[in-house]
Amino acid sequence: MIKALVFDFVQTLGDAASGYKDGEKNAQNKLIEAMGITDTETFMTHFREIRKKHFLAADFDRKNQWKELQALYGKDLGEAFLDKLADEYWQFVIDAMKLFPEAEEVIIDLKKKYKLGLICNSQRDGSTRALQSPEFERACKYFDSYILSGTDGIPAKPDPAPFKMMLKNLGVTEDEVIYVGDDYRVDIEGAHGAGIKCVWLKHYSVKRNWPENTLGVPEITDLKQLAELDLLK
Repeated sequence: MIKALVFDFVQTLGDAASGYKDGEKNAQNKLIEAMGITDTETFMTHFREIRKKHFLAADFDRKNQWKELQALYGKDLGEAFLDKLADEYWQFVIDAMKLFPEAEEVIIDLKKKYKLGLICNSQRDGSTRALQSPEFERACKYFDSYILSGTDGIPAKPDPAPFKMMLKNLGVTEDEVIYVGDDYRVDIEGAHGAGIKCVWLKHYSVKRNWPENTLGVPEITDLKQLAELDLLK
């Protein structure tokens, strides 16, 4: 019997896709200008490769990515420049963050029947700033437990530790909880690795190159579809 649901926040309950896109574009343009790049096509290839490498290592600190990129070109733009660029990046994200249209209604309905948990990854650079949006506070008040993984000795998702910690916080077992997230590697493989049933949200409003669902977990495109799943019946 399911007694609890646990969610990721960014791109699961809160949508800041346009902010991430605009923040990346701003960073790319300013790095190109500051580094005197003329071959922008090659630069963008390096940019994407470095970003992917850091993401796969669960390192979401944009400054680390930009430092590696500038080192590749033998440049050093200085900490002040990178700090300012990071501030601008996260401001784009904060300004864009909005709960998905159906999110609050779904959370309120679920709260009547289930315990609710929230696990969010810190991004190693103080960029819990993505969670400084009023929209996060608006959602967070409905949850019984909130874990910021990647800080205070708590490993970041997909490590099983934050998932196991949430089970303890909510007083449930692996068989009594469902985890809902959007990132296949971090959320779905992470929860699955912790022995937790999971649901993959591929929200209809988010344009992304989704990976293959190798685990065969249930998929939804709207949070309202959670109530229709056999897992909750």
